Amino acid sequence: MGPSRAGRSRCTACSYEIGVDAWTFHRQLVAALEADEKAFFGRVQQRTEHLRPLVPA
Repeated sequence: MGPSRAGRSRCTACSYEIGVDAWTFHRQLVAALEADEKAFFGRVQQRTEHLRPLVPA
């Protein structure tokens, strides 16, 4: 990713743009996954179980 318009980053290979907040969040998720894959997916499962009952029928 490289710089783009204010507050955005652009992929140098495909010109995809992403906001700085989304790019920061993505990097945090990747770092958490790489640090402890089992714990990361445990948190994903917990969050999914929490959210599933909130989905309207």
